[in-house]
Amino acid sequence: MKFIGVSGLNCSGKDTLVHYLHREYGIPVLSLGDEVRKIAAYEDIEPTRQNLHEISWRYMFLTGGEFFAQKIIQKIEKQHLTSSAVTGIRTPADVTSLKRHFGNGFILVHVKVDDPYLRFMRSRARGAERDPQKLEDFLRAEKEEKELFHMQETEKFSDIIIDNSGSLEDFHTAIEETIVQPLFIKVHRLKKHIV
Repeated sequence: MKFIGVSGLNCSGKDTLVHYLHREYGIPVLSLGDEVRKIAAYEDIEPTRQNLHEISWRYMFLTGGEFFAQKIIQKIEKQHLTSSAVTGIRTPADVTSLKRHFGNGFILVHVKVDDPYLRFMRSRARGAERDPQKLEDFLRAEKEEKELFHMQETEKFSDIIIDNSGSLEDFHTAIEETIVQPLFIKVHRLKKHIV
């Protein structure tokens, strides 16, 4: 039983990682960000990055910080999942809540891209409305996000760090070598036999 939490800065490749695991190995994907967006839709709030941050902060403040992680835990329990990839881990409280519940079955993977310009260009390529259109706005939003969610503290909890500064193929290779082979080796072997 392994649950992979994925953290990282905006456009570092968090979603790319979890969707690779889902596509190649059928590992279910859950997202803390989706929980925030559901609240925005319910409250009829436009899902801009700023609004989503405000919703996150409001619910974390009211619940002691573990609201969104607890929502994910409830989904995992309700669906009787034996593995999952959880994207959008931001705060130390997210990590401690999931580690407390799943113990050694929870592994935090931090996706790292040190070059902010590379991440900005990737954000432009994906074309999401919520993404800033100028580098200075991207950097300002990133600084606010780091401070709001204490993301540098969250990174310290990482069990695995993957650099995603290269090609998509390089990233897939790193996922195989650092996550699939050591953590899901039985699944990996099964897929190789099927192919």
